[in-house]
Amino acid sequence: MKLGLALLVALVVSCAYVGNALANVQAARYWSTGTDAGWRGSRVTVNNPDSSQYSIASYGDFDLASAYADSGVNSLIQIGVTYDWSAGQSPDCRLGSSSPALYYFVEVRVSGTYSCYQLGTAAGGASNLQSVQRGSDNLWHAYKNGVGSGISTSWSACGGNACTLSAFAENLSQHAGLFYAKFAGANPWQFYNSCCWNTINNPTIGVNPPWQQPVGPFPAGIWYFKYSK
Repeated sequence: MKLGLALLVALVVSCAYVGNALANVQAARYWSTGTDAGWRGSRVTVNNPDSSQYSIASYGDFDLASAYADSGVNSLIQIGVTYDWSAGQSPDCRLGSSSPALYYFVEVRVSGTYSCYQLGTAAGGASNLQSVQRGSDNLWHAYKNGVGSGISTSWSACGGNACTLSAFAENLSQHAGLFYAKFAGANPWQFYNSCCWNTINNPTIGVNPPWQQPVGPFPAGIWYFKYSK
């Protein structure tokens, strides 16, 4: 939530990024391009961690796992699951205000401004197909198990399509905690190209410690990034 994949891509490319005071750290399998390649969607099964696979030690922290797309500049959309303890974002991601909460969310960033919307509490161990897709109306929409969230956005960069697609994980603060960002299984990570969904076989991997390198069979089977500190 907050910073977006562009920072992770910059770190992988330059190894020179110095984070802000919140020190978001990210992990992702991703595709990134500098020009419009016709990428109109990203989807993957996001498997919620079970109760032994997530914990937060510090007030004001979150972890997340999502299906993600961005403009390559300063706009994005993502949908997934977050574990949040009073690190929620306006106008609606507040379910963890008084105690840690696992819940579904959609986040959009429009010309640098972030907005986050909660989609209800999440059960540990549940699996859902999370999708972001540019429709025939040229808006980007977010779907959970094929059902629209009602949240949409658009941008002009990258021809209105995505210049980055990702199966994405993030932690806010680098404080002590545990989170398994688990993906695939029933549905491997795929992209949409105006015709059909296609399985992604050759992504780049980017990991900011203390996130760990992905574990598990890719693209088939369940695989995960683990945050542990």
